[in-house]
Amino acid sequence: MMKRVWGFVMRSGSGGVLDRYGLRAAGLLQVRVRWASVNVWSVVKVSAVMGIGFGVLAAVFTLVVWSVVAGTGFFVELDRVVDGFGQAGTGGSVSVWADANHGVGVAGVVGLVTVLGWTLSGMVWAVVYNVGAACGGSILIGFSTDSTSPGAAPGQTRLGEDGVQRSGRSGRV
Repeated sequence: MMKRVWGFVMRSGSGGVLDRYGLRAAGLLQVRVRWASVNVWSVVKVSAVMGIGFGVLAAVFTLVVWSVVAGTGFFVELDRVVDGFGQAGTGGSVSVWADANHGVGVAGVVGLVTVLGWTLSGMVWAVVYNVGAACGGSILIGFSTDSTSPGAAPGQTRLGEDGVQRSGRSGRV
C-alpha cells in the first residue's frame, strides 16, 4: 500500500522510502522543501512583533544617549557656540529645547519609526519574494543525511532496512 506523506511516497511492507521522483533513498534520509510563496499578512505580523522589540530597544538606547549627552553639558556648550555666531539674546536656547521631556519625546519618535520601518520592510520583502517566486520559480531546499558518509559522527547509530542497528562508519547500509 502506498501513502503520500509530505512529498514522499511511503510503501508499507516494503521497508523502503521513495522520494517524489520515484527514486529509492537507500541509506539516506531525504527531505526536500519547496518554498513557493509566503503569506504576506503573516510576515507583516511577525515583522511588527520584531519591530516592537527593536523599537523598545531603540527608544531606550536613544533615551540613555540623550541623558548622557545632556549630563555631560554638551547642550550648554552648544548654547555658547550658537550665541557666538548670532546676536546675544535674540534666539532660543538649545539647552531649553534639550530638556528631559524632549528627550523622552525624541526616544518615542525613534521607537515609533523603528516599529514602522520593520513592519513596512517585512511587508515589502514578502511581496518582492512572492513576485520573484512567481516569475522565477520557488526556492528548493534539500537535505539528506547518510550515517555512512564521512561527515557522520562516529557514535551515530541507526536501523537499517533489515532492522539491524548500524553504526556511523561501519559501511553502507
